[in-house]
Amino acid sequence: MPNNIDIRSIVAANVIALRKSKNLTQQEFGKLLSLGKTTISQWENASKLPNATSINKLIEMFDLNSETLFKVDGIRLDTNREEI
Repeated sequence: MPNNIDIRSIVAANVIALRKSKNLTQQEFGKLLSLGKTTISQWENASKLPNATSINKLIEMFDLNSETLFKVDGIRLDTNREEI
């Protein structure tokens, strides 16, 4: 039987890892993206996916490969990374 992986759960885990890698609250993270805390919470709870504009902002702000948000373990917490 094929392994069914929910893309929302993958993106949620990667968004959480991104936010936590910068020690940001959901509200602070949302402010950086010109979004509300509720939107960030929906992403992190896997109830909604970021739209194309938000994905592009994340890629640019965090210098990500375009596929990184959609990979299992795409974002790993690295305490040696520089702050934004």
